Amino acid sequence: MKSLGWISSTVLTFLVANIAFGDLVAHYTFNDPNDRYKDVTGNGYNGAAAGSGTTFVPSGITGLGDAMDSTTSGRVLVNTPITEVSLSNFAISFWATTGTAWDDWMSFSSPLLTLMNVGSTIFLNNARNPSLTGYTDWQLASDALIGGLNHIVISANSTSETATLYINGVLADTSAWTVSPDVTLGYLTIGGAGDTTVRDIDATIDDVQIYDTALSSGDVSLLYNTPGSVIPEPATLSVIAFVSAIGLFIRRRFID
Repeated sequence: MKSLGWISSTVLTFLVANIAFGDLVAHYTFNDPNDRYKDVTGNGYNGAAAGSGTTFVPSGITGLGDAMDSTTSGRVLVNTPITEVSLSNFAISFWATTGTAWDDWMSFSSPLLTLMNVGSTIFLNNARNPSLTGYTDWQLASDALIGGLNHIVISANSTSETATLYINGVLADTSAWTVSPDVTLGYLTIGGAGDTTVRDIDATIDDVQIYDTALSSGDVSLLYNTPGSVIPEPATLSVIAFVSAIGLFIRRRFID
């Protein structure tokens, strides 16, 4: 009967090693010295360096490894549009230092939506596309930003029609957010805006994660308290829990 216990343990080990992160669409860790800009999910949203001045430094946070140190002349372009993520329901999680000018941590091309920072103010900005409708220009001021890397999450929920900002695991602000589901993120630029070089930010950026669903406060807490972790899709967790229960039953019934 010990073979049953071995089989259940083997199946569980396989599942844990091959967890499907279905809601995580793109993830940039910048840790692979041979391919710094690759999307580690395997979904193919790989980036390439643009401009100059991008280097890599230790993040200084356990679990994160290296970070991308961007200057005002360097950024990363992802040349495959992220069309499977709707602006009506998404989340972006990343670590970053504050900028010193009105520059962009990252931007998306469809529409030109920018995540901007200067000092202690954060903007999710669509003002550069005044002809577009259905968007809320979002200015979120917060004094929660600290020196060094901050964990920042922007999460938009189509059901509640709200967008939330979390800084270092804490809810910082909420805004109304109503966007047509067919509007997608498009092309991603990390460290600037894709249409211009003048908005390249002088900041350190790390562990950029893009989800095709909103994140809960519990998800945000997990990402902040265990840097480098990701949020698995609920279906995968259910399967693992089910197999774990079977394994425990077999062990207690036939082995112990």
